[in-house]
Amino acid sequence: MPRTLKNHIYNATVKSHTGDVIHNKDYHKLQDIATDLGLTNAMVYELSRKKPPQKYTNYVYYPKINITKIHKTIKPVGIYIDVPVV
Repeated sequence: MPRTLKNHIYNATVKSHTGDVIHNKDYHKLQDIATDLGLTNAMVYELSRKKPPQKYTNYVYYPKINITKIHKTIKPVGIYIDVPVV
């Protein structure tokens, strides 16, 4: 019986100060988010925590960046052959 695997996918959403969605994309690694958005890895790790960072939220034009973890269950695809035991 094949086992199921959990694959973590992260969704990064960036909204402007007016509320318009600028960026909405799924990623497999947090490092990919950092590369794509031009942020450091430390900033992305801080944004992905459940508690939002407070040091940049006082600025008026600060974009709202939200990173959420999406859990997906994947069934592995393969060919399973029953071999008789001799």
